[in-house]
Amino acid sequence: QELEMEKFKESFDLSRWLPPGEHNLKNLKFCADIAKFLGLHQDQIEKGLNQFKGIEHRIEFVENINNVPVYNDSKSTNIFSTQTALKAFDGKKVCLLLGGQIRDPNSMNTTEIKKVAQSVHQLITFGELSRFATTLPSINFESLRSFDPSQIIEDTEIILFSPGFPSFDEFKNYQERGNAFKDLISQFISGKNS
Repeated sequence: QELEMEKFKESFDLSRWLPPGEHNLKNLKFCADIAKFLGLHQDQIEKGLNQFKGIEHRIEFVENINNVPVYNDSKSTNIFSTQTALKAFDGKKVCLLLGGQIRDPNSMNTTEIKKVAQSVHQLITFGELSRFATTLPSINFESLRSFDPSQIIEDTEIILFSPGFPSFDEFKNYQERGNAFKDLISQFISGKNS
C-alpha cells in the first residue's frame, strides 16, 4: 500500500493540493482511483484536485496571522480526531486550541488528552474543558468567544483549532462553532491591520 501511495504521488502534480495530512492524500488517491475507473483522464483528475480547497471545518485553511497558517478543524468532536489532525502537522510547532463540552467528567479520556497536551508546542483550552484542564500546561479561556489570539506564542508554526470535544457548551453545532472561530480570527487580523 505504501508503494501504491508513492506511485500515486509521483504520477500527479500535488504542488497545489491544499488539504494537509497523509489521511487526506489517501482519500485523494481513493477518489482518483474511482475517477479513473469511471473513465476520466489524468488531466481531468488533476484539474479537479487542483481546484479542490478542502471541506469546511475539516482542517480548513482560514488565514495567516503573522505568516502563521490558521486551520479550522471544528468537526473534531473527540480527542482521536484531534490526534489525526495533529499528525497532518508532524514536526511543526503547533498551537492547539482544544475544548468544548465535557460529555462525562468521570469517563473523560485523560490519558489521550495528556498525550495531546504533551505533543504540542502550546495548548490553549476553552469552554467546559478549561475548568478541568487546570493540571495541563495550558492557557485557559472560559469560552471560545473569549479567546485572545494575541496569547499565541511567537515562534508557533501552525495554529490549529481542533477542539476534540462537542460544541454544545457554547454552540448549537460544530458548524456554528467553526464559523465563530473563523470570524474571531478575521476580526483579530482586521484589528491588527487598522
